[in-house]
Amino acid sequence: SGPFYILRLGRDIPALYPSIDLFLAPFMARAAASIDQSLSERYEGDYPEEAFFGSFCVLSGIGMFLSGLLLHLGATFKLANLGTFLPYSVLCGFFSAVGVLLWALAFTVDTSGKTWQEVFFSGDSELILESLM
Repeated sequence: SGPFYILRLGRDIPALYPSIDLFLAPFMARAAASIDQSLSERYEGDYPEEAFFGSFCVLSGIGMFLSGLLLHLGATFKLANLGTFLPYSVLCGFFSAVGVLLWALAFTVDTSGKTWQEVFFSGDSELILESLM
């Protein structure tokens, strides 16, 4: 549904594509971390790449559909006009929080399910260096 909305509304709303990407990014990072963790537990470590790819594609499709639906509903009911009532500091805080969440979730995916708190407060210098490389 996401590519459909981009194709259909992309000429009228040029900022549509980045908003879909930014809206879904934290959810997709969380989904990838959850899939990685559950497959690691099920297959006891090593799992086939096809299992991860298939699961991620299904969840990605569901996320794109929901994102397109929410964007369509937001455009229908003109919810973007509510942004004019939000102060600049609130908007900056929102986007900063999204950036921090993206980094934290990407870190979790890269370290096979370990959060940054588990890595940095573990005291294991080898694990910390491996996580940062």
